[in-house]
Amino acid sequence: MALGSEFQRRCPTQEEMPAMCDHAADGSEKGDTTIDDGIVQDRRDATLQPYYIRLDWLLPSQRRCYFLNIETFEVLNGLCPEYISNFYCWTGDEVRRSARIEGGTPTIEVPFADSSTFKSGFSIRAANSWNALPAQLRSSGSLAPFKSLLGHCLRRHQNAQ
Repeated sequence: MALGSEFQRRCPTQEEMPAMCDHAADGSEKGDTTIDDGIVQDRRDATLQPYYIRLDWLLPSQRRCYFLNIETFEVLNGLCPEYISNFYCWTGDEVRRSARIEGGTPTIEVPFADSSTFKSGFSIRAANSWNALPAQLRSSGSLAPFKSLLGHCLRRHQNAQ
């Protein structure tokens, strides 16, 4: 029963629901999107952010980052099929030597991108997103603690904005 009361506490009330949906009711803001780094982002995410925070959910952009980093963790630890790891652009030594010497937290070499299309590609995004994580998070021993720490890290970043 505690789960039900927790859900009710975090869920928007009937009075708040129209505020969440009023931007689409009159039709004036339908399709109000922008293209940012090759991914369509909806400006309505900004108006819904307080509800995401209250429900302890990640914003859509953060969910993409969450799953991208999980996939990268699985690739680096051999937990996924080889055909998926082929999507990553590995150089001769994918984990930088300096990172191994400093403390063993793996970083990924970011491939050179000479076009804006390639800069928004999967391998560039994966490398930049992974390298932006704290070293303690990247050196997690297994997938379950990594997922938990990554979720907390992204929520903390969301609340700081």
